[in-house]
Amino acid sequence: MSCSGLQILGAVLRCKNTGQYVNLTATNKPADIYGVIAVLVEKELRELVGECSHAQVLKLAKPKDLAPLIQSRAEGSKGI
Repeated sequence: MSCSGLQILGAVLRCKNTGQYVNLTATNKPADIYGVIAVLVEKELRELVGECSHAQVLKLAKPKDLAPLIQSRAEGSKGI
């Protein structure tokens, strides 16, 4: 068994929601917080790029161009 910073945070805060994702609560199968995050990030990225071509996505991938887009998404975020 390993212990991550997310497990420590979930335990200290006694957060049931976090605890279920970092194996602090009893379940039938192990949880994978990183898998959950990966699915959410992929969904957001697909919404950001929409039907753009590969070349358009690469053009968008410049950090200075993406920063305002990411910031506006973060401000409207509901979290996990």
